[in-house]
Amino acid sequence: MASRYQIVCMVVDRGSLKGAADELGYTQSAVSQAVKALERELGTTLIERGKQGVSLTRDGKQYLPYLRQIVTAEPSLRQAPGIAGTLLD
Repeated sequence: MASRYQIVCMVVDRGSLKGAADELGYTQSAVSQAVKALERELGTTLIERGKQGVSLTRDGKQYLPYLRQIVTAEPSLRQAPGIAGTLLD
């Protein structure tokens, strides 16, 4: 199962919620809910949704490099004792 961080990065990379959903094998609704959950957690809007796809907000542009770092570190973090099931859920 992809993390919210992976999902947001995939939405940005694919340029749409649908593109990310197709790539991940999720419904578009599930992808949208994951993005909204991370936005709520961070207290800001990361992605603007429009007819031409998605675009990053100013805050989204600032957060994206950090989200990518988390995605890169996730496999190692998941194997670290005591972290799995807490930090990355």
